[in-house]
Amino acid sequence: MRSPLWSVTPFRSYCSDLARNISTERTFVDRRGLAASVPKCLSTQGPDLCSLSSTASVFLLHQGKYGEKKEFYKEMSLLQFIDRLLSKRAVVFMGPVDQYLLLNKTSGSGRWETIGTSSETPPLVLENCLSYDEIKLSALLSVSSFSYFINNGDRNNMGYFEANRSRVEENGVIIGVIGPRLDKSTVMEYREVVICKEQNTSCYGYGPSEEPTLQQEFLKFYGSVNGTYDKVLEQIGSHPEQYLELGRGKYFDRLMYEKRLALSIDTLLIEANYRAKQKNKMAYVHVVGLGLGVWKITHQQNKIFMDTFAQRLELLGDELKHISDELKHISDVRFAYIHETSAGKYSNGDKIKGITLHMIDKNPQEKLAGDDEGKKVNCW
Repeated sequence: MRSPLWSVTPFRSYCSDLARNISTERTFVDRRGLAASVPKCLSTQGPDLCSLSSTASVFLLHQGKYGEKKEFYKEMSLLQFIDRLLSKRAVVFMGPVDQYLLLNKTSGSGRWETIGTSSETPPLVLENCLSYDEIKLSALLSVSSFSYFINNGDRNNMGYFEANRSRVEENGVIIGVIGPRLDKSTVMEYREVVICKEQNTSCYGYGPSEEPTLQQEFLKFYGSVNGTYDKVLEQIGSHPEQYLELGRGKYFDRLMYEKRLALSIDTLLIEANYRAKQKNKMAYVHVVGLGLGVWKITHQQNKIFMDTFAQRLELLGDELKHISDELKHISDVRFAYIHETSAGKYSNGDKIKGITLHMIDKNPQEKLAGDDEGKKVNCW
């Protein structure tokens, strides 16, 4: 397996990073019957790398001092902001033209970029919706819940009830993990992962400035170079292994992509382990690609995703030893519909730290048989 472009600072115990910053964090989560993992960012960059909760605090301070909607954020606490990141999500938000369905049943498309600016108009206003910058933080919050399964979870199941209960697992845990969105330029993770002339300019907050920009804070979070296009080109020339050329002067930053994936992968694994431990069972984790559908920008993302997942299994298995029970309650990870035959140096049936890898297209809630019967199913 290719050596990681970055080494790891392990996650602390489940949710502990946010708990250190918000003393009531577990109450905030558990009173809704949910479990929200808020992981730390991983990087070799050291003290300039903030945790997610610290970055959320920086976001509030920045918006209260420099943002267009200062009064909206000025008195907001961190706890209120985290609650907002979960409760103000749209019911539907999809496609390159941002088709949406809001909680108040309003639907439409486009103009999402105006939210939080002086150009916003109802129904797309900050009081009702998350801005694009908030969505980027919200996407790092994963919510999980226990669920009874009515069918095998096929993507086209249309909510039918499977009468033959021997074909499906009775229950399990659904973990809502969000991958990087790269199908639309100049928003979401495209800002950190893709380098291009049109985007990496001072107008979008890159490079030195008299006042700090939100983009600079996100770059600090990921430990990325803060520079306009020409400066980043110098970095590309000195570290070619880190970048994929997309054509027309665009580049894909593998390092930033891997870091973004690691946040979601680690959240999934730690939560699955935690849930299985609570039930004194072993977890059988079903994984499909994070952002590898319509959000994908290059076919190489599939392989990078699989390799990064293998790295996380290796590193978490070692690095969590002194703070938790590692991933002792995960027995299997099944990769479905990713269409890769390996994860790093590992193939179908191989084990990483005692966890068996399966690379087979199956539905998430299909009945487990044989030695796997009775294991706890965790689906993302």
